[in-house]
Amino acid sequence: MRLTLIQQFMADLPASRVTAARPFSTTGVDYFGPVYVRPGYRRTAVKTYVSVFDCFMMKATHLVLVTDLPTARFIQALRRFTSRRGKCITLWSDNGSNFVGAKNQMRELLKILNTKEHHQKVAKECADNGMQWMFIPPGAPHFGGLWKAAVRSAKKHLLKVLAPVSYEDMTTLVTQVECCLNSWPLTQLSDDPDDLRPLPPDHFLVGSALQSIPSADYTDSAHGRLKTWEAVQKRLQDFWRR
Repeated sequence: MRLTLIQQFMADLPASRVTAARPFSTTGVDYFGPVYVRPGYRRTAVKTYVSVFDCFMMKATHLVLVTDLPTARFIQALRRFTSRRGKCITLWSDNGSNFVGAKNQMRELLKILNTKEHHQKVAKECADNGMQWMFIPPGAPHFGGLWKAAVRSAKKHLLKVLAPVSYEDMTTLVTQVECCLNSWPLTQLSDDPDDLRPLPPDHFLVGSALQSIPSADYTDSAHGRLKTWEAVQKRLQDFWRR
């Protein structure tokens, strides 16, 4: 006899999720990685991370490649984000106690993120730019489920198709993955051809569908026979297929 789990009623969404506002006015931020890049030809691959900024209202995603661990690198990533998407009113992030069960490969990063010095510098950067930096409750990572879902969507399949490439190639690949994530419809697709087309996040960002430059299909090609740029595009196509 199999027991049936109790289905809990879903609570009302918070005001920040349903209040009409400019995209990325309220944003959640998180990291995933590491991903490996080669700083030069025949150089040893080094660790980098991807910072994920997720919009509360439109569920749009912005990915930024972060090359190093110091707080200054995160502040630079935050500045690149606000320079392209505009300053957010509220920036949400995980509380340090949510990282207790982190994997070994993330402990080095999380050790930096959880320091008092890091919090003070980021809080000052936000305050200087009129942004409010907020934490979800300690020991409650499910409060950050919105941006955790964006991290899972990008991380789950991207890390499976990655291999060490140059910084420029990795930046291009991460940006194209961001385009893929922002092209997914916000609502479930219908089988009725007369139904209206569901809106993806990119319509709220640019007013229409994001158009990427078409490339040849490399999904069935072997990596060893492809040039560097073609291999990067194959990884993007493998990501989209997965």
